[in-house]
Amino acid sequence: MLNPDRTLQCRLIVFDMDGVLVNSIDVMKMAFSAALRECCSDLQLHDCERLFSIYRQHLGKGFLQIMTELGLPETLHEPFKKHSRYLAPYVAVYPGVEALLHSLKEQGIRLTVATGKDGSRARELLERLQLAEYFDEVTGSDQAAPKPAPDVINFHRAKFDVARQETLMVGDSPVDLLCARSAGVHSAAALWGYSNYHVLESCLPDYFFSAPYSMTEKIQGY
Repeated sequence: MLNPDRTLQCRLIVFDMDGVLVNSIDVMKMAFSAALRECCSDLQLHDCERLFSIYRQHLGKGFLQIMTELGLPETLHEPFKKHSRYLAPYVAVYPGVEALLHSLKEQGIRLTVATGKDGSRARELLERLQLAEYFDEVTGSDQAAPKPAPDVINFHRAKFDVARQETLMVGDSPVDLLCARSAGVHSAAALWGYSNYHVLESCLPDYFFSAPYSMTEKIQGY
């Protein structure tokens, strides 16, 4: 693990989206429950609550991948996307994220997104929230092998010709941190997201950040 007091120089930062850039957990829960009731009409409210609590443990992976692991039908995907789009106005940017992105961009650092969402919804949401201008690439789980496979980070590095030691992955889930490890890049745990410190600590990230603003103190461009 890196010395947490050391400043990290980066040319590329790959961000997870939900739980790092935006707080969408309530929208996710409502969309998931609505999709379940639409496709599995015999489910009760407590069944939806139970299934979503398990779903949360897999965040960062692609939706279809999670459905397979939960033993749920892939047909849930279309209604889930439909309800997610309808509820998108209730997704909020985390405080401090836009200021962080602005600071990093001013330093000439390439910024990208690697998300478990499908790419089209991710780009729609970033546009809606006026964050799209900060990102050089946005890749969904329908465009590359889902995390924790390293493919998405490798794709972004190759596109911008950035070395492993110049790349940082920022995520709030074990899936994100394992993706960084498998790609051989630096990793940072976003503690303002959906996983607690002890869960993320077990993945041995190089850095822990308590809030977006704290990243500006430790990261700089070349």
